[in-house]
Amino acid sequence: MKKALVLGEVCQDIIVHDPRSVKVLGEPVWAGDVLTVAGGSAVFVASALNHLGAPVELWSTVGDDEVGSQLIEELTGRGIDCRFIRRLPGYVTTRSVIVCEQEQKTSLLVLPCCLWRYQMISAQSLSA
Repeated sequence: MKKALVLGEVCQDIIVHDPRSVKVLGEPVWAGDVLTVAGGSAVFVASALNHLGAPVELWSTVGDDEVGSQLIEELTGRGIDCRFIRRLPGYVTTRSVIVCEQEQKTSLLVLPCCLWRYQMISAQSLSA
């Protein structure tokens, strides 16, 4: 099977279920549970292709922080080749907060961090 190359954003999704009580930035923050997972459109595509059995290379950027390290570790653990995810010194990894309420619409808040930026890799560096 041919290798798939996926380019795009990698972020941390913070999923909050059944929020209640205190509001922060207009959103309730106490929750029945909170889940953090790798997210972003490129992550979803790479994971689906990998699940179907295709070898996948993911090209993206993350911040030079603990969250970036955790995301790379999580994706590598899924069998996705993360050698081409670049760490951006001085940046923090993008995080999205998704608030899921039983009787209302889901809300999404993207924290203003390191939005997807990929510096072009020369053909020479790919062959190295």
